[in-house]
Amino acid sequence: MEFCEGCFEKQLNIDSLLEENKRLKARLIYQERKEEDGFFGSGTPSAKIPVKSNTPLKIAKPKGARPGHNGSGREKIKQADADRILDYFPICFRQMS
Repeated sequence: MEFCEGCFEKQLNIDSLLEENKRLKARLIYQERKEEDGFFGSGTPSAKIPVKSNTPLKIAKPKGARPGHNGSGREKIKQADADRILDYFPICFRQMS
């Protein structure tokens, strides 16, 4: 089966376009995968992974005790209820104040 000269040129052109199409599709798949996986591919550290657009924002809770909370510390006793009273600071600190 022989082709005429015009048909042969057209077939060569079709074959080259099919090869280019195949190469470009492979390149597109590579770029999409690279974009999806990140810069380092599947070995991307978690700190380098960009935040997803559908991730809800985290609202920080206030720190410390809540207003109106009594706490759970040790209660102070009255001087009258104490068995004895010790002077905590040494004499040199009393003279400075």
